[in-house]
Amino acid sequence: MKNALFALALAGSLMLGAASAEAASVTISLFSPATGVSPGTPVTFGVGAQGFTNPTYALTDSFSGSSASANDIDASGYFSWTPTVSDAGSHQLTITASDTLGHTASANITITVISNALILGTPSITGPIGVGHTVTFSVSAPSFINPAFIVNDNYPGTNISSGDISGGTFSWTPPINQQGVHNITVYSYDAYGHSGSATETLTVTNPSLSILSYKSAGAVGAPFTFMLSANGFGGALTYAVSDQLSTTTTFIPGDIAANGAISWIPTTADIGPHVFTITASDASGNSASTIINFTITPASATTPISTVSPAVPITPTAPATPTPTANAYVFTKLLTIGSTGAGVTELQNELVAAGYLNATPTGYFGALTAAAVKKFQLAHGLAQVGYTGPATRAALNASH
Repeated sequence: MKNALFALALAGSLMLGAASAEAASVTISLFSPATGVSPGTPVTFGVGAQGFTNPTYALTDSFSGSSASANDIDASGYFSWTPTVSDAGSHQLTITASDTLGHTASANITITVISNALILGTPSITGPIGVGHTVTFSVSAPSFINPAFIVNDNYPGTNISSGDISGGTFSWTPPINQQGVHNITVYSYDAYGHSGSATETLTVTNPSLSILSYKSAGAVGAPFTFMLSANGFGGALTYAVSDQLSTTTTFIPGDIAANGAISWIPTTADIGPHVFTITASDASGNSASTIINFTITPASATTPISTVSPAVPITPTAPATPTPTANAYVFTKLLTIGSTGAGVTELQNELVAAGYLNATPTGYFGALTAAAVKKFQLAHGLAQVGYTGPATRAALNASH
């Protein structure tokens, strides 16, 4: 039946049984269903060969590794091919007819196999997104024809909708009640029945400011350097600095670089204890603060350098033999979470003085003290267990 149909459709264009003086030519007709198809959808068309006697057909495809071949064309010129997923892309098919009398001619047709895949661009804000900051990313469906887009978000009470995507660009400004993780799925479809989806995860958070590491000799004239980590902000940051214990401090916002790096050299006016509060803010009104406390001593004092830098491994060293001074506290007991008393207070004093603990000593060993002990252990090449075992007590006693 199919051969009869195509023979009728191509009547007058096929010259069978005898050579013809008509110029040899090839035409393609009755294409179905469209030049853009999904994998698994049959593609059919008729090949008309004029001026040939008993033509045979050859096929080439511009697409490397194509599954289409001359085997998809029968003797009557009927082409039928079902593309696979691996055929996704643009195919320029060239069908060439020839016969034993030396006639030859070709015709071309381009077919696009649609992969049904969407491509999401990198969000304009990577990492946590601060409340009030606009985040955008591109959405493209390269094999679709005039695609439409729908947006869905699994976040309870989300205010994200399909109205947040226009012309292939998603744009959203989270309000204060949208803090949390948003798994945003973008769906696309077109008039030919093609559809696809892709998901982008965005995290909305309140802005935060923390200290990654710091280093100081704690003495007049010795550089004091540390690095701030800001999350959830948008755009450039401005800083404010206050000192709870000193009105003559020389540390100012100008000592903080745009990337959060701080370099400050204390003067004699800075001798004494300090509790600095550093506040960062952006143009959208978001702000966050962090606190660091330490003591600056006169230039003649011999204060060991304290370093907190988790990102840099420190070569382990053998615990030093305790050589406490007459007035120094000697750590002799295991102190761990839940411990209380003078030993814990002395431990906290040591950790504050060395820069590992940013809190007022309370005499109670809690999570903050355990974290500070781990920092001390890391800096001294010890196992980071968070309590004062024999090796840690030896290192504490040697550090007096």
